[in-house]
Amino acid sequence: MLACRDPALAFCLKVVSLCFMGIVGFFNSVYAGRPVARLPFEPLSIVTNLSHRGLDGEDFTQCSFVFLYAMSMMFFRQNIQKATGFGLSRGIQKLSNQAFSPAQ
Repeated sequence: MLACRDPALAFCLKVVSLCFMGIVGFFNSVYAGRPVARLPFEPLSIVTNLSHRGLDGEDFTQCSFVFLYAMSMMFFRQNIQKATGFGLSRGIQKLSNQAFSPAQ
């Protein structure tokens, strides 16, 4: 995690994080036990436990709120960060690519 040197920004980030945790908790309780989406396929057995968590029944094409939220955040987060300019800088990305590439 990157260190935040500005105390006001650090506080703001903590408040936003707490708000999002509260919102996810609220929606999780509202949609507890209810499928929120239907997958067009039956997921792999590893993913089935995550996608069907908290749902009754044996229809594994049904999707819980937590799984849908996690998948959408993984999909949209990168694009939102790039669009708003909060992604990693090109220099840091280049360094990380060099650090994790195999030695030649």
